Amino acid sequence: MRSRRRPEYPRQDTVESLSVEEQNATIHERLGSGGSKEVYDIEIAGQHYAIGICGIQDAPDRMVEKWKIVLQEPANTQHLRERDFLVNELCDIRPTAVNGTHFPGIIMKRYQDLPFRVFDGKNVGREGVSLISKDTQLND
Repeated sequence: MRSRRRPEYPRQDTVESLSVEEQNATIHERLGSGGSKEVYDIEIAGQHYAIGICGIQDAPDRMVEKWKIVLQEPANTQHLRERDFLVNELCDIRPTAVNGTHFPGIIMKRYQDLPFRVFDGKNVGREGVSLISKDTQLND
């Protein structure tokens, strides 16, 4: 699987091996990537999941800053769940190793495995299904 990277920060840019909680995972495809993480469709013991791992497009110190924010996603998801919002049924931090490097990853159900449709996109200028007008001013 190829990942995006900036040439001024050369490093390995493919996922050669992946494990979650010390279980080997098979990568089927990259589901998406953004400014903070890359998400892959993986299989562990016959079950499919989505796993979010740290993106590598920034300098290492910036990657650490962004990943600290990403690690708040499970708590934020739980906060929304408690207020009866439809959210991913699984959003947990799990010990992960990519190419032998250990760090916390985020495991989730894949969107197609959820009992509702998901529209995931913060960039309203992108092509595809639009739920929000491109003229709408959004913030975080």
